[in-house]
Amino acid sequence: MKFKKYSCYADGGCNPNTGDGSCGIFIELSENGQTKVILEKSINILGSLEKPITNQVAELTSVIRTLDFLSTIPDINSDAVEINIFSDSAYIINCFKNNWFLNWFRSSWKNSANGPVANKELWIELFSKSRNVFLSFREKFGSRILEENFSTPEIHEIIKSSSKSIRINFLKIKGHNGIYGNERADELATIGKNNRNPDEIVKEEKPLQIKHNLLKAFDVVFKNNFLLEEKIKILSLLENNTLPEEVELELNHWVMIPEFDSHISLQKILYSYIKEIASLVD
Repeated sequence: MKFKKYSCYADGGCNPNTGDGSCGIFIELSENGQTKVILEKSINILGSLEKPITNQVAELTSVIRTLDFLSTIPDINSDAVEINIFSDSAYIINCFKNNWFLNWFRSSWKNSANGPVANKELWIELFSKSRNVFLSFREKFGSRILEENFSTPEIHEIIKSSSKSIRINFLKIKGHNGIYGNERADELATIGKNNRNPDEIVKEEKPLQIKHNLLKAFDVVFKNNFLLEEKIKILSLLENNTLPEEVELELNHWVMIPEFDSHISLQKILYSYIKEIASLVD
């Protein structure tokens, strides 16, 4: 069985000038002695000066979105997979390291100062996607913990979701300390601050997903065998990883538009672009 290790760097921040928040996610996959980048993602979280996004919200969102991506990988819960999420946020790491959530559950979501736990909805979403919470429950209380010790609907939902959640290692790192993955996640979060569209991916590089999207697009555009020669040429470049990056990303831009499959005018634009590319690339 092949061993895979996912090293995930998640970072979040806020822009006091706009009230927006932003996230940066950088993920590497190590397998068979080789390491490759599988995701670089920048996200804007739309806020306002009246109701600004906090650093804590941005940090939580960055980890949640990391888990969302990981959950799309078919073998992610295999015993041969190790997942490490690195964060410079003590707010997130200490919650898992010190089991803060157990006290929150016992006290009906009260913090140590007897006030309401901030960002409760985001914490619930994160807990429901992380098997670490369920494992801590079981270790602390045994197999009958849940019904006997905790009775809130939110906790039952977290427990119910645990079979679909991912077991991960949360690891604290020092920010701005020369760790490439963390520095890159910080850069991507900064990109997100400059994008005013809500929750829009500014930069996303997923080579395997891009290839899948393009093959799907070709099935649509070439369903009547038009441009067959061009199709063969571009698919050959794609399969050999020799298609110029700017061309690959431009093609993927069109394919990622939600209504692409049914939008004839978009297909015609892509059709023309493919014909132009094939005439330039030998």
